[in-house]
Amino acid sequence: SAIVIGGSGGIGSVICKTFASHGVPVIFTCYGNENAAKELKQEITSFGGVASYQKLSINDKSQVEIFFKDLEHSSIHSIVNATGSDIRMKWINELSYEEWDDVMHTDADGFFNIVKNSLPILQKFGGSYTTLSSIGLSRWPAKDVLSVAPKAAVDALINGVAKEEGRNNIRANSIQLGIIEA
Repeated sequence: SAIVIGGSGGIGSVICKTFASHGVPVIFTCYGNENAAKELKQEITSFGGVASYQKLSINDKSQVEIFFKDLEHSSIHSIVNATGSDIRMKWINELSYEEWDDVMHTDADGFFNIVKNSLPILQKFGGSYTTLSSIGLSRWPAKDVLSVAPKAAVDALINGVAKEEGRNNIRANSIQLGIIEA
């Protein structure tokens, strides 16, 4: 099975459909738009795919712990992080403390919660992490710090997982995306 965190979103839903179209059962999460999650599950099952979803706030440690505890005996081989905050483009000098704290807590801390609770599952048989990052890490886009900064933290974590967990047959990759209307 594959887990797609943020699977009900624009990019995440395409990832879910692609896994399912190749015969991979998909477990995906949604945050706020449960109607989109229901529609995605229905679409996947309509073409013979297997999908289930759960509402999940990745920055809520106890929710993430329960989500992965329920999956600890499942055969999971892939975990895709397709989450991202809906952010406003602002100059750094215009940011409030609250905006910074919110996006870092949701995106960076949230991804740590995912890794912390899913590593024991992947360590059993190996597998992979893939996270969707930002091309802004390679070429800075003005007014995009709320998108790029948390993804830099996530990329640092994914690099650490790659270095430390390769011995457990765990791969970890980041894909830098450009601007996508999704």
